[in-house]
Amino acid sequence: MVRKKLMWLVGLVLLAGGVVGLEARSKGEIVLEGVGDGQSVGTQKPSGKVVAVLVGINTYKDKRFRALRYAEKDARDMKGYLESVGVKSRDIKLLVGKQATLVRVKSAVGKWLRQRAGRGDAVFVFVSTHGEKLEGGNFLVMHDSDAADLEYSGLSGGFLENALK
Repeated sequence: MVRKKLMWLVGLVLLAGGVVGLEARSKGEIVLEGVGDGQSVGTQKPSGKVVAVLVGINTYKDKRFRALRYAEKDARDMKGYLESVGVKSRDIKLLVGKQATLVRVKSAVGKWLRQRAGRGDAVFVFVSTHGEKLEGGNFLVMHDSDAADLEYSGLSGGFLENALK
């Protein structure tokens, strides 16, 4: 099996199927810039709210994964930033440390986001953790991931892509 070690920091905003950047110009005014379905969407303001899942993991149950120093702080800081620009705390799901298990993160992205976000809302997913590129795809390391079986115990990029369509 081919393995390539990566450290992942993922921040995605999805609107109408495109990946875009998030910019806060003033409190309550959030602007999205980037590409949608391979074509530039220019700059646009979401017609609805911003809903976010934020994940940060410093230490792992499996000690074969090296501890990180600032991943949990990064996720908390992102929550503070989003709130400072007008995103409501009820529209932010923060999972840090031992809370960030595979089941909880998959539930937050696959179920909670779908229940909170509607048409015209922007969805923001931020993950600060380790990741690996394996033959079966890209995988993010969750608190309870097994280094010997990451394809089944890690959060796959394919899951994120499908859940966020």
